[in-house]
Amino acid sequence: MQHSKVIILLATHNRAHLIGETLNSILAQTYPNWECLIIDDFSTDNTSEIVNQFLTKDPRFSYYQKPSNYNKGLSASRNYGLSLAKQRPSNYIQFFDDDDLMHPRKLELQISSLYKNPQSKFSICGWSNFKEYREINWNQIGEVKIKRNLTLGESFLIGDIKFVAQVPLFRYDYAIDFKFDEDLFYAEEWALFSMHFLLDKPDFEVVKEVLFYRRKHKASVTEGNDENFIITKTRAIVQIKVFNFLTKRKIHTRKTLSFFTRYFLIYSYDSNKIGIIKNVIRSHHLFNIFDRIRLNTTILFHFYFRKILLKMTNF
Repeated sequence: MQHSKVIILLATHNRAHLIGETLNSILAQTYPNWECLIIDDFSTDNTSEIVNQFLTKDPRFSYYQKPSNYNKGLSASRNYGLSLAKQRPSNYIQFFDDDDLMHPRKLELQISSLYKNPQSKFSICGWSNFKEYREINWNQIGEVKIKRNLTLGESFLIGDIKFVAQVPLFRYDYAIDFKFDEDLFYAEEWALFSMHFLLDKPDFEVVKEVLFYRRKHKASVTEGNDENFIITKTRAIVQIKVFNFLTKRKIHTRKTLSFFTRYFLIYSYDSNKIGIIKNVIRSHHLFNIFDRIRLNTTILFHFYFRKILLKMTNF
């Protein structure tokens, strides 16, 4: 197991005040055979000065300024990191960010779980949020629950289970061809993982210990004010992208169609997408005549109630 190599792809942007703690948590790993590629997304602070201290301290760190032909943003940074990883034969890939922390045994325990189960494509672990370093409990046991009647892809799509890209440790061969959508500045992980998990139906392992600590602060896209409407705009786009992906590849399930029917009827009405769903359900072997009647009745009720509501709100 000690001969297996991990490539850590760490994206950073203007986090000179935090990245030191992150890199120290990587240095503290009990599993020694790793290489950390630090991808700088056009930082304008003194990130390079902090990173250079670690380059001097340990040759397993390397530092790359993202080329100008790559877009700004986390997705492009990860894609550039993956292109560098392709030049480095390895066994595992770990995505990471510049403000989060690893438990000292993160790599060790997740590699151990995969070593025992060669068919599994990745390992997930428990995770916890924190604001200040002193708050962290390094001995937590997490609750990672997957409903037995749902696949991982279905659970991830509907939000029954949520985890960010820093949680899993992926096998190199499974993750090396990932491509994060560079047009998305929010929910890009949800889109990529939902599509892959539903398409591939991968086996995976679960380590119950909390091994990933996510820092919560207002500078985070998901925590700050949506002043530029990044989240609002992207939320609609990402739903359509995932829906189109599943539709094109004909890999919808009852749960995915139920999820998107609710979304396109209630949360972001789209008659075109509802028409596509009707056609899919009409031709899908998982649905019987009663399912089709129920859907058509729901759409009919929605049509008339929507007309009533539109008239009532026309002051």
